[in-house]
Amino acid sequence: MHDLLQEMGREIVRRESPNKIGNRSRLWRHKDVRDTLKHDDGTYTVQGIVLDLLKIKDIHLSPQAFKKMYNLRFLKFYFGDSPTYELKEQFWKCVYSGARPYNYKVHFPNGMNDFSEKLRSLIWLGYPLTALPSDFHPENLVELDMRDKNLEGLWKNTMDAPNLKWLILDDCTRLTKIPDLSDSPLLRVIDLKDCRSLLDFPQLAQHLKYLHYLDLRGCKSLRSFPSNIHFESLTSLDLHDCNNITKFPEISGNITHLDLSGTAIEEVPPSIQSLTKLLRLNLSQCTRLKHICKLESLVELNLENCFRLKICPEILDTVNLLEILNLSGTAIKELPHSIAHLDVLGELHLRECTNLEMLPSGICNLISRVYLDLTDCPKLEMLPENLGNLWSLKDLLLDRTSISPLPSTMIHLDGLVKLSCRGCRGLRFSSSSGLPCSLKYLYLSDCNLKEIPEDIGSLSSLFQLHLSGNDLRVYQKA
Repeated sequence: MHDLLQEMGREIVRRESPNKIGNRSRLWRHKDVRDTLKHDDGTYTVQGIVLDLLKIKDIHLSPQAFKKMYNLRFLKFYFGDSPTYELKEQFWKCVYSGARPYNYKVHFPNGMNDFSEKLRSLIWLGYPLTALPSDFHPENLVELDMRDKNLEGLWKNTMDAPNLKWLILDDCTRLTKIPDLSDSPLLRVIDLKDCRSLLDFPQLAQHLKYLHYLDLRGCKSLRSFPSNIHFESLTSLDLHDCNNITKFPEISGNITHLDLSGTAIEEVPPSIQSLTKLLRLNLSQCTRLKHICKLESLVELNLENCFRLKICPEILDTVNLLEILNLSGTAIKELPHSIAHLDVLGELHLRECTNLEMLPSGICNLISRVYLDLTDCPKLEMLPENLGNLWSLKDLLLDRTSISPLPSTMIHLDGLVKLSCRGCRGLRFSSSSGLPCSLKYLYLSDCNLKEIPEDIGSLSSLFQLHLSGNDLRVYQKA
């Protein structure tokens, strides 16, 4: 039905002007668009243009290519939807290598001017010039998507864009500043990721009460973020890999997702508690981070590779919402006792916590635990004896720890599916050791095992058993 309606609409447009393409209200066939622009044949009747740049080769246009199309409301130049797989592959290889896809560019050797003042949506990927025309008027603009490495600027600060809702400038690596958007109160999305030359983000958030998504990841030159701002509608703020940001942003509002991974912050101050709706906090790769205040209301906390962090943050007892806690690569020696109150904690990552020496017994009272990763914790010598209380545990990873005897209560882990003990050179199985019948994947390679008792438990349900690197004398599969 959708295809039939589309074909019907296209036939109606074709009948508007069967012989002169430039008199049609919409242009979408790449040959029609190319010829119309190349010969300056567009007229006031044209309202929308869509061009897949993968379907054309180089075209050189005059500055007046859009001059007669003063009713143009929608312009989209993009890469994609090409039936030729080889063209797509060639284009994306150019993108990933950092080269510009020269064969699919539109050229304006003498510049460009005379954009329609009625333009509402401007999507131009691979924009060939360094800035929009000097006479560009964004008063009616609702959507602007100009993802390209060549762009250096948009329009002068004196030009207002009161109707702008979406501003997308991904990968504009030469862009050093964006216009003052205080007169764009309707903005909902600002996407500036990988604008590596962007120096400052303007103090405009107090005017953007509808803004709900702000992405600044990869803005490596960004020196600071505006402070003392209340985000009324913002739900997601991404500052990932903004490695010149040294201070936790002093903000308030309704943010639910906050990503500061890869920044140079040294502490998380108590002011974070003003973000009462914050659910997911990502601080991974914050290699200078040393201190975190008490946290509450979080569903996910990621501190992976914060290798200067020696003390695990306290989780307030009054709130038990945390589902995922990633402490891999930190310098913590122990977990706080408050972790026993996290009833819904399903994943606990402690990989490469080289200073971790023990786990609190209360950790085994977490009824929702399904994943426990202790890989490469060389100082960890034993597990809590009440480990069998973790009846919902599915994956237990102990690779290259100093675990010697496994707790006798392990046999009660009725939900355990995977047990990995690769490289546990001190691992021994005693007569009191037991493995649950639910186990399907058992990895014991390079454990220097000499024997496995016959009464270790039923292993008939195993799908995979890895024993390479062991000199076993006794092994009997029940």
